[in-house]
Amino acid sequence: MNTLRAMLLGLISISVFVIGCGSDPADPNSPATETLGPNVGSSYHFNVYLLDAAGNQGSLANQGKFTVTSTDESYRGEDGITTLLHSEKSRLLYVKYLPAGDLLYYYGQFALPFYPPMGSAWVRFPFGGGSTGKAVLVDSTYLSEDGMSERFLVEREAISLGAENKTVKGNSISTTKVEERITQTLFIEGLPETTSIVELVYWYSPELKYFVQIDAYTYWGNPDDPPLWSASRDILVDYELK
Repeated sequence: MNTLRAMLLGLISISVFVIGCGSDPADPNSPATETLGPNVGSSYHFNVYLLDAAGNQGSLANQGKFTVTSTDESYRGEDGITTLLHSEKSRLLYVKYLPAGDLLYYYGQFALPFYPPMGSAWVRFPFGGGSTGKAVLVDSTYLSEDGMSERFLVEREAISLGAENKTVKGNSISTTKVEERITQTLFIEGLPETTSIVELVYWYSPELKYFVQIDAYTYWGNPDDPPLWSASRDILVDYELK
């Protein structure tokens, strides 16, 4: 059972479209910014592609649309929240647009099999520049049914990589690039530690007020040099601003 738990750690994938983790805290002094985000009814259409180990784009894996449903919600201690509903109706995203260009984004609870829910909070994406620094999102220790100690550690860091132009619907769009790295480690008494590293790169357009592209790479296995487990790319192919 413990070996299975360690294997399942590698199946946890994190991106803006598939939520399941905790995070670093938001700045409590951030003002509400209900006018900085997109208007209600604005929508963003994405294609999701698989990537190979070299980062080459492969086959189309999925499609989806996010529609802005509200721009002034209060949620989990923050006001002025913009909500976006996925076309499958199963995912609701919570985003706060800040004056300096950063975004706050709500990460829901981790869903690690066999464990109780762990961690949930707001994370900051430094599209205005700089870095969040490394933060511990989850550090929980449990006693398994067979009496063994098990510890689950999650750390996150995001850093701005500057400006870059991307093409959307045939037009050149100015974007700001941010890299996010989330390291998840499972320590089980008597077994080697297992590490899952999720590296995501986001291209955000201040003009469109949403993401233009997201690349996600998940590595799992040996903590010193985990091999690539999966990779995907979300590309904005259409949008409508209200």
